[in-house]
Amino acid sequence: MAKQNVGFAERHLEKIVVGVAGAVLAAMLFLYVIQDPYVIEVSGETLGPSAFYPALDEQAAQMLGRLKNAGSKEVTEWKPPSPPAQRNATDLPVVFAQLAPPVPGLELGVEQSGQLDLVGILPPGKPVCTAGKGQVTLPSPQVVLFGEQQARAPEPRVTEQSSDVSWAAVFATIPRRAQQEAFIKAKYSPGPVNRQLLIVTQVEAERQRRLPSGDWGPTEKVARAYTPVILSGPKTLQMYTQNGRPFMPPDEYQLFERFKTEALRTQDEILRPPFQPLLPPEMQAEWSVPDSFPDGATFDWTQDYNVAVPAPTLAALDGDKGGRVNYQKAKQEIDALIAAGNYIEAESKILALMENNTALTAKQRTDLQELANQLAPRVDELRQRIEQERNRRLEAQEATLGPDTDLLWVTDLGAEPGETYRYRVRIWALNLHAGQIDKLRNPEDAAKLVLAGEWSEWSDPVRLKPIQYLFCTQIRSEQTIAVEINQWANGQWDKTTNQSIGLGQPVAFQERLKSFKYDAVAVLVDQGVPYEERSLVRNTIQYRNPQPTDAVLFVRSDGEVEEHLVAEDVKRRREMASEFAPPREGAGREMITPTGGGGGRIPGGRLDRYGPPRGVRPGGRFTEDDR
Repeated sequence: MAKQNVGFAERHLEKIVVGVAGAVLAAMLFLYVIQDPYVIEVSGETLGPSAFYPALDEQAAQMLGRLKNAGSKEVTEWKPPSPPAQRNATDLPVVFAQLAPPVPGLELGVEQSGQLDLVGILPPGKPVCTAGKGQVTLPSPQVVLFGEQQARAPEPRVTEQSSDVSWAAVFATIPRRAQQEAFIKAKYSPGPVNRQLLIVTQVEAERQRRLPSGDWGPTEKVARAYTPVILSGPKTLQMYTQNGRPFMPPDEYQLFERFKTEALRTQDEILRPPFQPLLPPEMQAEWSVPDSFPDGATFDWTQDYNVAVPAPTLAALDGDKGGRVNYQKAKQEIDALIAAGNYIEAESKILALMENNTALTAKQRTDLQELANQLAPRVDELRQRIEQERNRRLEAQEATLGPDTDLLWVTDLGAEPGETYRYRVRIWALNLHAGQIDKLRNPEDAAKLVLAGEWSEWSDPVRLKPIQYLFCTQIRSEQTIAVEINQWANGQWDKTTNQSIGLGQPVAFQERLKSFKYDAVAVLVDQGVPYEERSLVRNTIQYRNPQPTDAVLFVRSDGEVEEHLVAEDVKRRREMASEFAPPREGAGREMITPTGGGGGRIPGGRLDRYGPPRGVRPGGRFTEDDR
């Protein structure tokens, strides 16, 4: 090929390849032979592998020498952040933790959203009230102190002694299922500490007394409600601010845990203080339970709440003062119960029939006894099944955070006998998000240890049983009248003989070393007043022909006026003679008692009271409401 037809690159290609290869070889020799590519800068000096480790050993030896020769430095006392003005720094714990420290049992690992609002505590259902009186020995309550109150000196123990008391028992339902649904709707998380559980720390009650005008008086707090345990502590936890963020000391978390543990342990005593067992057996029926609730809730009092109730009675027994019943009709009722499988109720009716019917023949008693013996195995088997079913129900309730509808009651020992009241209740519940600062939308909600619930509706009126009755028995002159007082004292009725008092004189005197006093003054005598005797027959009020009688007008210290008709008072005194009499030994009807004890016998006479009929006002007249 001609030389002029070959390009420069073609003529010098071999030289170019040799030159590039030489340059690469020279770079490799410089970078990997003459110098080390693995270097690090330490204290401004570049060191390779061969120089780095000797330098590190030298610095470590120097540091060790300084530590051996170093002197101890005095540690100054650490002071916590400034607490609120109402607290002294000396009252605060010494050790503080960082914001939201991990505490066992406070939902470790749950994502803190900071978007949760506390849910309000729902009101209980409309209360239902009963009333009674008796003699009881009240033990001192167990007071559990928390927080600063733990440093208080213990209160002196009240001497336990028997005393006469009158009470109003207030019952209400707790909507646990509705409360749980409200928690779920607010996205309360379950977690190790179940945020959907309702833990009650206190039941609060208020009352209003009906005035003589018919209006309701001012609202009063029920201060003398019986309870065996009192949890006394702060309503809020201590929370401070550090570096612009709120936080809580570890001691406050520990207070919350102690409060929760004690509240869970005493839930039954807080919600349902066991007042009935404190009464003598013959008086336990006085502390009675309601037949029904406005929301339709029903309860097995003996099995679920350890309350003794009167045994079922035969309808034929009511209204027959001689204790005679239609045996054939009663036997048909018992046979119907047996056919329906109601063995326990059938057995109770057999015993009631045998005990209260004075006209049974020997053969009828033998037949009833044989029937009771035949029923005994079935009754025992039925009771066992009921107990097993109760245990299964309780286990299911624990798995579902309690019954859908729970029960609370309050026994008010401070109301006045003979007065009419109405009641309302609310519960205080433990805030299970106490201390969860980062989880709540409002950090101040984390400081609330307990939450006040909403008030229930007012109950229907309930009248406490009177403990005094005044009877006008005779008009002896225009200025003098004869009276008799019956009063409840030391667990029994005491009465005076006819005593003379004059107009304007207080009704007070002594007899048999006992003092009798009725809060009233006679101010007027009216003779020859027409009087129509009234009686109740088959729920129908009937009147007899009018007859003249004498009337006396009394004025009480509160301004209320009482009119007493002699004919009416004499009739009432005669009717109440059997009620005032002490109970006969062995007389009465059986009580259905909880498994394991309690209960007792009811004295002879009516099951629903020991004392004057409910429809009698103290020294006054029957009213339609009372009947």
